[in-house]
Amino acid sequence: MEVFAVLFAVAVVVWFLASPFVVFGLWNRLSELESSVKRLQQLAKSRPEPTHDRLVTPAEAPAAPVASLPPMPVPHPTLPTTAASVAVILPNETPRSRAEIPLTELLAPRPLHGESRDKSQAHEAQSVAAVLAATRAGATGEGLRSPVFVEDIGGSKQPSAAHVAPKAHVAKPASGDEPSTLEEILAGKWLTWVGALAVIIGAGFGFKYAVENGWLDPTRRIILGLTVGLLSFGGGAFAMRRDYRFLGQGLTGAAMGILYMSCFAAHAWHGLVSYEVAFLGMALTTAGGLAFASRFESQPTAFLGLLGGFLTPAMLHGATDQFWVLFPYVLLLDAGVLYVATQRRWLGLQNLAFVGTCLTWWTWYVWFYDVSKLVPTIAFLSAFFVLFALIGVMQNIVRQQKAVAGDFFLILATPIAYFGAVYGLTYEIFPFWQGLFAIGMTVIYGYLAVLNSQINPQGKPVAAVLAGLAGTFLIIAAPLQFTGHWVTIAWIAESVLLVEIGLRFKEKTLTLTGLALLAKVQFILLIYALATFADPVGFQTAFVRKQFHLIGGPAALETSWTNIFNGRS
Repeated sequence: MEVFAVLFAVAVVVWFLASPFVVFGLWNRLSELESSVKRLQQLAKSRPEPTHDRLVTPAEAPAAPVASLPPMPVPHPTLPTTAASVAVILPNETPRSRAEIPLTELLAPRPLHGESRDKSQAHEAQSVAAVLAATRAGATGEGLRSPVFVEDIGGSKQPSAAHVAPKAHVAKPASGDEPSTLEEILAGKWLTWVGALAVIIGAGFGFKYAVENGWLDPTRRIILGLTVGLLSFGGGAFAMRRDYRFLGQGLTGAAMGILYMSCFAAHAWHGLVSYEVAFLGMALTTAGGLAFASRFESQPTAFLGLLGGFLTPAMLHGATDQFWVLFPYVLLLDAGVLYVATQRRWLGLQNLAFVGTCLTWWTWYVWFYDVSKLVPTIAFLSAFFVLFALIGVMQNIVRQQKAVAGDFFLILATPIAYFGAVYGLTYEIFPFWQGLFAIGMTVIYGYLAVLNSQINPQGKPVAAVLAGLAGTFLIIAAPLQFTGHWVTIAWIAESVLLVEIGLRFKEKTLTLTGLALLAKVQFILLIYALATFADPVGFQTAFVRKQFHLIGGPAALETSWTNIFNGRS
């Protein structure tokens, strides 16, 4: 009886795990069939009616006066012109004949009889005028929407140089990947992910029940979890290949969750493996999820893999610093995620990678940073900066694509975060290098702005943002490097430089920035001038020299030179 009870319990567990996927798979398949029927119906409604062309016979030729028609184009040099005749094909007509119409007969005036004849003559005159205008445009390299043939007396037909095949108007089919009804949304994406979460929770309760009853020792539990996770991963790939996208994504999400939990439990709960082995297992799970997402274009799986990748260090967090494991891992994770996000143009994924990197670094800084790790920390920060800065401008500079809001987020956030982190690490140790660091950032982003303008002239918004960043770093370099009146002098030089660059390259933003900075300098000088009236003794070096001659002593002269170089003199 105990054997049958165990088999019954196993069957119940298997049914509990498999039934949500079976139900969701059938429901998803039915929704896909309904979507296919709707797309076919929309395609049938939006398909344009077939059009035909017919030839104008001599009896249908217009009798418009020659003066009302546009001038004749220059004949093609390779075609005969003396005895040439023109056969004009009008659109939206059924072909009835291929008779030739002499050009003189086509343009000759005819007597009109009755009101209906007037309307017919006007309509035909407009048609011939349009054909002749298009023929003249064809001589200059422009295309026709209907073909024009020139035939000689011998009957050999040659297409004119102006002929271009008519453009096809094809209705754009509706995308099948986007659900169009509430039922499809609930049955597809959301319930699939709810099912994946239910599987993960069920697996956890199954482990708990097995442990409480002594059925599985810790080693067998971990082996079972890894086996179920790998089988679910394979099932997700199989479902995606059979075009069961929602089912495949749900299976893959459940597989990644089970694998993460198994690796974590093997190290943190049972101590079966070391930190490095558990870390490697979770990293391989993340890599598998990203590869799956790239292969099957599954953005939700990529988000789940990225989330698990950044949670791996937090889940395995211990009392010791794993600097040389953590930052190389995050760098490789960012490189893989950004490669997938760039290839598939998933802007949300690359922005989430940036946020996750910042949070990971900040957490490590709070817990483990000390001054002895300054150099390797700045080295890894610089590597992250180069990676995200290149991704931010790659679409606009390298691929010459139009930048969108997600690109501007990386372009703006990357230098601000990098400069702030390096400044926070070095302002107490190297206070006199902060201004030079800002100058270096100015050079980098100024070069990127010039490079963007040369390679992609259409990307003016990105060039303006890059130039604005360069100008910002240039402005803050002065107060970081200098003190006293030297800040004002540096700002005067920078304002003149910004105005000059803006006028030379016709960039109104740079010109206005330089003028605004110059206005600020004028305000500072105004306050300085008013202060000299309030305390003239402290601001007049001539008075100090006079006091030196009157009372003597080097103290007064030293005070004057101090005011010149370090004060407001």
